[in-house]
Amino acid sequence: MALNLPDRQRLIELYERRFRDDERVRALWLEGADGLGMADAYSDVDLWLDAADEAAPAVLEDAIALARRIGPLDVLEEIPHQDGKILQANLHIAGMSPYLTVDLCVQRHSRVAEGCCIYRSGDIAELPKVLLDKDGIIALRTPEPLERPLLLRQRASVAEIFAQRGRVTKYMARNRYLEALAHYEEYVLNPLVTLARLIHTPYHPNYGWTHISRHLPGELVGKLERLRCHRSLDDLPCLLEEADALYKELNDAFECRYGG
Repeated sequence: MALNLPDRQRLIELYERRFRDDERVRALWLEGADGLGMADAYSDVDLWLDAADEAAPAVLEDAIALARRIGPLDVLEEIPHQDGKILQANLHIAGMSPYLTVDLCVQRHSRVAEGCCIYRSGDIAELPKVLLDKDGIIALRTPEPLERPLLLRQRASVAEIFAQRGRVTKYMARNRYLEALAHYEEYVLNPLVTLARLIHTPYHPNYGWTHISRHLPGELVGKLERLRCHRSLDDLPCLLEEADALYKELNDAFECRYGG
């Protein structure tokens, strides 16, 4: 899979050359692994373009066509955004590493006024690698202070979800493993992850399991891994007890950091 790396660089350089002198495009940058300086042979390419509002659809089409110059696409998924301010497509070029997908996002330039191109210095989850910025729209700033009322509301939402874990035991009593498992994920594991993120990655509480092994302390990651080690209904009672203990531990840590 080492071939992924030159192919990645080839793709990135191709997009940079194509749009550098395109007056419709005001900025071009990478997020994900490239932005964080962690790209390897398994990384995809998260490519963002800022384009004049009326030109954004055509820019996306041109970006897709550019990939087709390398080879036919065996994946092309356009992803709608409700407000229409971001136009997105995921694609993969046939014959390249299966890991080398390209996530293309074209934002309408008016979105800049919403602060969308301002990143937090030292962020462990989102940073840009700027390839082009004609108007100086991409900025790194000191993280804004955390809003304690917002954190408390998010913690309260977690508590409401976790309080419904009786949905798991209901299906355990009915001897329905798959249903119990689905509810265990939704009402036990996911709220635990969100609570852990409120403590350790409070600017990104909704990242879920994405890069969780990198974002959380190793000991906590180990406990979450343990909670996912189940093979049958018989494993769930003990895991639920461990989950309750971890919830209390995390809740105490939250209150110690932010207050009750």
